[in-house]
Amino acid sequence: MVDIDYYLIFADRRARRLLTSRDYVIGRESGVDIHLQDALISRRHMELKFQDDAWVAHDLNSRNGVLINGTKIAGTQALNDADQIQISGQVFSFYMVPPGSDLGSITSQAPEISGQVTMAPGMNLDDLAQDAAAFSGLISENGLLELLQFFSMTKKTGRLDLSDLSEAFVWIHDGTPRDAAYNGQGGFDALLTLASNPGARFSFNQDIMPPDGPKIEGNVDGVLMEVARQIDESGR
Repeated sequence: MVDIDYYLIFADRRARRLLTSRDYVIGRESGVDIHLQDALISRRHMELKFQDDAWVAHDLNSRNGVLINGTKIAGTQALNDADQIQISGQVFSFYMVPPGSDLGSITSQAPEISGQVTMAPGMNLDDLAQDAAAFSGLISENGLLELLQFFSMTKKTGRLDLSDLSEAFVWIHDGTPRDAAYNGQGGFDALLTLASNPGARFSFNQDIMPPDGPKIEGNVDGVLMEVARQIDESGR
């Protein structure tokens, strides 16, 4: 049998060798084999297993699913050389190489993050073309957290309006939620309520800040991770 080395290549060109003698759990829970700080990733999101002489990706009933080459898998799927794996905004390439291969040449093939990752979910180019100062769209099945992840990645500042709800707003500064308001609630409590049930549509108005200053403290990763944690615990 021919010897083969297997690697996961991250978008930032890091390489993680996969050993066939063990399995790998990927998620945001402390202690998993590949830990990712991403609020849209489940605590134990997916598992990589070597079985029947092939690596297999297994979705661990994650909240947002696993995509292989842009298609969501149904449970389990075997990996082929140069497959692209996406969970939330995290993208990896899977490579099979001869032992002792130059890692520099391997990592130069790091996956590029596609426009589907960097464009807000539910948004299309027509929205941008028709309204340069603000855009709108449908909230995806992954909800408000996915939208907030988009604003974090693009470092936008402005007010996110949840159009199906009455006076439901999230103010964002440089990609970080700084205040929210809905149904008499404000700050983090309102953000958590809206993340649990955001409605179906959104619109975004640039450069509008909360009238009374920021009420949500912390960096964007900490805020989104805490929202995800509380949603997980409540089962919402």
